[in-house]
Amino acid sequence: MTYTTFYSETKDGTFIALNSRDNEFMISSRISQRMYLDYMLSHLYISMYLCVIIAIVIGINGYRQFKRPRSLQEELRRAVEENEFLPYLQPIVNHQGRICGAEILMRWHHPNQGFIMPDLFIPLAEDTGLIHIMTTQILNRVKSDLLQNHQYLPDGFHLAINISPSQCNDLLFYKDCLSFMSAFPEGKVKLVAELTEREFIQDTGNAALLFEKLHHLGVQIALDDFGTGHSSLAYINQFHIDIIKIDKSFTHLIGSVDMPSHIVDNVVDLANRLNIDVVAEGVENATQEAYLKQRDIQFFQGYLYDKPLPPAVFIEKMQQQSDMLVRLQADPSLNG
Repeated sequence: MTYTTFYSETKDGTFIALNSRDNEFMISSRISQRMYLDYMLSHLYISMYLCVIIAIVIGINGYRQFKRPRSLQEELRRAVEENEFLPYLQPIVNHQGRICGAEILMRWHHPNQGFIMPDLFIPLAEDTGLIHIMTTQILNRVKSDLLQNHQYLPDGFHLAINISPSQCNDLLFYKDCLSFMSAFPEGKVKLVAELTEREFIQDTGNAALLFEKLHHLGVQIALDDFGTGHSSLAYINQFHIDIIKIDKSFTHLIGSVDMPSHIVDNVVDLANRLNIDVVAEGVENATQEAYLKQRDIQFFQGYLYDKPLPPAVFIEKMQQQSDMLVRLQADPSLNG
């Protein structure tokens, strides 16, 4: 005799029927999902456990590979392509306490890690040469923000941006400055290139040519963090320097009993002898401000006046200052 088998899915399980060809008899049974599970647990539990463990291991490894951060250099290149670097503007005030300029500070807002400190990515950007395109991107962003609101800026607005010695080896920065200044009415913005000293200028001939062209364009050259690097005095001797920035570490000595502020006095004296303007960085309290004002320093920068601000917030402050000056001109008695 031969047999035919039928399977039928029901809500109670699988119905299995074994019929003879002539249907003289039938053997049937109903197997539920619980019966399947019990069989697997009793006979195939080792294989099941191994499958689960292997699946977990593969899943964890895949997740780690997917989330594994790339090297900082790779991330930096990706960030340049995505234009993730943001400009922040820290106000620079004059002797009267009015905002007369700002320093452009670069910030990196990583999509997963949030804000990354400049000390972590700026040196790498300089080593890899990415600082060139990053500077171009930042200047273009600031130009777009300020150009729409240039009526709130005082004439001769002092706008500083850091450049590294590696950027002194070609004229790309000059082209960036030319593009920036040509967008504004003449005399509205005065760009200041702040030379940092993280590395030496390799070709002083190229640097001298760049600085000459920048001066012809109306861009000033400043020595940033004066006195803390390796070549401050050498740069003053080699190049036409317009501004010295007193480093905040020296500003913090003002008012200190143990560490008198002779260094500040000497820097100011040197600047006066060379007819160089001075910007005091890191001003944080009224004692420091009063001491610096007594020495006829022209510009001040620090948390006493404000922290680095997003362009929208900075422009709002400039608008408020502009409106206040208009009211003072209309009614000088308000100045009291």
